[in-house]
Amino acid sequence: MHKQERARQSKLARLPPEIRRLFADAFARLGLDDPEQHQRLAIARYPLDDILAGIAVFEGKLHAGSLPDDVDGRYLLGIVRNLAQQREGQLIAEALLRLRLEAQDHCLAGLQRTREFLLRLHSEPASLITEFVDRALGTERCIDELFWLGAAVDIIRDANGQRDTLLQRAFRRINATFSAKYQRRQAAVRFLADRVVPLN
Repeated sequence: MHKQERARQSKLARLPPEIRRLFADAFARLGLDDPEQHQRLAIARYPLDDILAGIAVFEGKLHAGSLPDDVDGRYLLGIVRNLAQQREGQLIAEALLRLRLEAQDHCLAGLQRTREFLLRLHSEPASLITEFVDRALGTERCIDELFWLGAAVDIIRDANGQRDTLLQRAFRRINATFSAKYQRRQAAVRFLADRVVPLN
């Protein structure tokens, strides 16, 4: 207990004076009891933006009369924690989207060059379908598979009067690619069917 108390006092001493003043004013204004300052220390772990937003939410709810009965500093801590998690989630989502777009741009640039080369190399749509299906099922990366299946869709759609023949050729090629698992082959067949012959 003595060690815990010393650790608590040490943490309190490390709080910047402006944060201690902010808590003293807010807890007094909001009528929150925290004689041992446990809630203040717990709240202080979060960024200042979230602390200020949490105090504002608590204060707004107090004035609106929408706080539950008998709340204490733990309720404020919960608000601050939720706001911090929401903000963190948004920042993670933004970073993930940015990184995925960058990776997609990087991956697609090379795939686009290869596709253009193959379009110049093969003049027959049937040869292109074979090439694109083989590349789709021969890759380990999902983005590459979708790219090559999409390239096959474009060829089938653009082939005047050959749509059904080319689609059947693609299906046969997919189902004969035993190096790919059955579920993956079926997913590729559904992908082509959904995009070449949409129901709506």
